[in-house]
Amino acid sequence: MRTNLSQLELFILSALIAKERYGLEIIEVIEEATGRKGILSLGSLYVTLHRMENKGFITSQWGETVESRQGTRRRYYQLTALGQEALRETQRVLLSLLRLAPA
Repeated sequence: MRTNLSQLELFILSALIAKERYGLEIIEVIEEATGRKGILSLGSLYVTLHRMENKGFITSQWGETVESRQGTRRRYYQLTALGQEALRETQRVLLSLLRLAPA
C-alpha cells in the first residue's frame, strides 16, 4: 500500500490511534503532542476529517446529546483498518529516514 499522508493527516491519525475522539479533543491532543498552540483551526480540521473519511482512513458517528452543551451532540472519529495501515506505513518510512540522519 502506497500512502502519501499530509502532515495534518499524520497528526490526526496519530491522535486517533488510542481511542475515538471529537474535533476539539483532536486539536488539543495534537497541540499537546507537538507543543504548538494554534497549529490547527477547527475549519481546517473538519475539511481534513471529511477528506480522510472519504479516503476510508476514519469513520465517524454522532455521540449522545450533552446537556452541558445545550442539547447538541459531538461527532466522534475513529481509525479504520485502512487508516491504521496508512499510519503504520508512514511510521515505517519516517523511521527509515531518521536512520539516515547523522547522530
